[in-house]
Amino acid sequence: MTFELPSPSDPGLLRTLNRRLVLRALVESNSLETLAVIVRRTRVSRPTVEAALSELMEQGWVEELAPGMSGTGRLGRPARRFRFRNDFGILVGLDVGVHKIVVKIADARGAVVHEHLSRLDTVSTKSLDLDRIIEEVRLAVIGSGLRGSRIWSLGCGFPGVVSADGVIQRSVVVPDMVGLDLARELSRSLETAALVENDANLATLAEHREGASSQAGSVVVVTTGRRISSGLIINGSLLRGRHGAAGEIGALPVLQWADAPGKKDITEYGHALGTGISALVLAVDPETVVIQGEFRNQGPALLAAVRAELDKYCVYVPSVQLSALGTGAVATGGVHLAREHFHTHILGLSGLD
Repeated sequence: MTFELPSPSDPGLLRTLNRRLVLRALVESNSLETLAVIVRRTRVSRPTVEAALSELMEQGWVEELAPGMSGTGRLGRPARRFRFRNDFGILVGLDVGVHKIVVKIADARGAVVHEHLSRLDTVSTKSLDLDRIIEEVRLAVIGSGLRGSRIWSLGCGFPGVVSADGVIQRSVVVPDMVGLDLARELSRSLETAALVENDANLATLAEHREGASSQAGSVVVVTTGRRISSGLIINGSLLRGRHGAAGEIGALPVLQWADAPGKKDITEYGHALGTGISALVLAVDPETVVIQGEFRNQGPALLAAVRAELDKYCVYVPSVQLSALGTGAVATGGVHLAREHFHTHILGLSGLD
């Protein structure tokens, strides 16, 4: 089932817009809402709201709770109460890596209800087993207890440059997958709307939506480890660039580290990293820089080295922080990507202001 989106010439356009307004009021609320509250929030007449609720309940998006006692505790005519059905389908965030696959299952509002991690014994790092990826998603759905629920949307992070329509354009990590339409393959196999994005971009989306930079308008997020890459949020929106390769600072020779730094060279690593970050800061002038990686007790030394380079080269020095999201940031970003697609393109909740 999909939410019906009419053409502008549809005579039922006003009715559909009213349904969207009512649905948005319930989606944005984390509690039960009475009819009076919905009328006040939507600024639509009571009969119109009642008609919209009736249609939404028939379609399965909304449910009405059984009437009970009135708020005073006395018997009387109880207020009708409604809520958006979080369990009416699920959203999936997927992190596809060479050594692991992370899947996060979320309800229709975007709250994560289950996480699934699978370690990979990779013989060859030139390609990934597509069937294995799909199977891990299915196992995650089963593990969530929501087997049989429709996957409304899936956001997948991939280690490489990805086109806007989900085709792998370039990957140093798994070069044999270049040219694969991963979005189409996932959509076809899982019967859902699948979106594929560079993994660093999804980690950046996660940081901006709920991480260290959630209050910032412009952010640079740098992921470190066996390879270095970054993502950019400019004025609240993800910057992909013409080919989806914005932020690929790992191509700089000074940053091509084969492995994560050891304790003895963390300062040297931080100075090299700070040089690459300086170029991004000079280009986009962000409020915040967030560094993702597992540094344990070496974080303060790394930050000090990075800040020293920013002080040296940058006109305006942003705040620099370590991420608190951990290794699940890419899958978390996938959930946010799936949620935004679901709300915009399936529920039709954008452009209602």
